[in-house]
Amino acid sequence: RTELRSFRSRVSVLVERVSTDIPELTVHDVTHLDALWETASLLVGESYPLNPLEGFILGGAILLHDAALCFEAYEGGLTKIRETVEWKDSFAAVSDRTNNESARKHSADFQAIRLLHAGQASQLCSRSWKSNDAPEHFLISDEHLRTNVGELIGQIAASHHWSIEE
Repeated sequence: RTELRSFRSRVSVLVERVSTDIPELTVHDVTHLDALWETASLLVGESYPLNPLEGFILGGAILLHDAALCFEAYEGGLTKIRETVEWKDSFAAVSDRTNNESARKHSADFQAIRLLHAGQASQLCSRSWKSNDAPEHFLISDEHLRTNVGELIGQIAASHHWSIEE
């Protein structure tokens, strides 16, 4: 429970960036993430049994599923996103609609990050972060949990963009 709260606190700093980076999106801050617990309870009922580890894994996946909808979630940020095939394809697709280069770039930023965010979510547990003068940290600070369930949490978080077959 303590590690999940710490994880939530770290992710909340990250998802606060979503509204700044991609203001066209609906609310994707920590209140959105918290609301998914209520949605899960509606789907399975409030008495659905979860052991503490299962709760941590589900909670972590909920926290990460949209956390990569901001530039900070990518090593190299917006610059690296604009080097991806997804961004280049998005930019080419919107180039026919407007001559305003700034608008074209912003539209491509939005489209690319929407395409990339689920896959990027799968990598967020293994990545370290550095904020200002603070020391490096991980979203999951407990090394044992991060090593043993971080990848699984990331895969579950990424699965919200998988096809039904996947």
